[in-house]
Parts: sequence; structure tokens; C-alpha cells
Amino acid sequence: MFLALIGGATLFLGFLYHDLAWNKFLPSIVWVTFSGVGLFAWFSALQMLLPSSKAANLFTTILVFPLLMMGGSFFPMEALPDWLATIGRMSPNGFVVDRLSGELTTSGSWTFDTLAWTVVAAMTLSGLLVCSWRLDSGFASK
Repeated sequence: MFLALIGGATLFLGFLYHDLAWNKFLPSIVWVTFSGVGLFAWFSALQMLLPSSKAANLFTTILVFPLLMMGGSFFPMEALPDWLATIGRMSPNGFVVDRLSGELTTSGSWTFDTLAWTVVAAMTLSGLLVCSWRLDSGFASK
């Protein structure tokens, strides 16, 4: 719910500021919400696979910031060198940002394809399954 509110408010302000077509708002909010849950599940699973909270914090810090920089969260992918933008589009957040950019720049609405939804669903499901497995196996029970 919180992710939807943050994503919705950010998208709403972005649509107002950039004067985007409002028929793209609903697909964008749905995409941001579901992909946000998938990213959260994936990174939660990565943290739960590590042996301690200190190791998990260090690992995710080392992993997340380069992914954010290459994935279009800090800098637009168009501003990056081609080789770095190609790598960034393969990162989890880069994939999400790239598909959202495609939705916002095309003339039709609901341009998210089946492959994009399958990737987000697989990311969400695998992340939740790993988290569930770790919780069932005694993670954080001490």
C-alpha cells in the first residue's frame, strides 16, 4: 500500500510537470506498484540469504548503489555511455525503468508486453518463495 502511495504521488507529480497523456497514468501506476513489490521481494530474499544483518547490509549497499546508478534511478540511461546503458537495462531496476519509459513515450497505452509481466511475476514469486523458505528454516529465530 505504501509503495502504491509513493509511486502514485510521484507519478502524479511527474504527469503534471511533464504534461503527459493521462491515459498512460493507470498502466504506469499498475506497473510501478507490481514491479516495486517484485524489487522489494527480490532484495529481501537477497538479504535473507546472508548469514547476518551486518553482512546483509554491507552486501546490499555494495550491490544497490551501482545498480541504481546504472539502472536509470540516478541518471537517465540516455546520458550513460551505450555499453553502460546496455548493462543498466539488464539490472532489475533498469528493466523496470526502461519498460516504464517505453510506456510513457509510445502513442498507445498498455504497451507492457507479456515478457515484461512474466519477468516481474517471476521476480516477485521467486523473492517471496526464498523469503518464505528462509523464515520456515529458522531464519531470525535466535
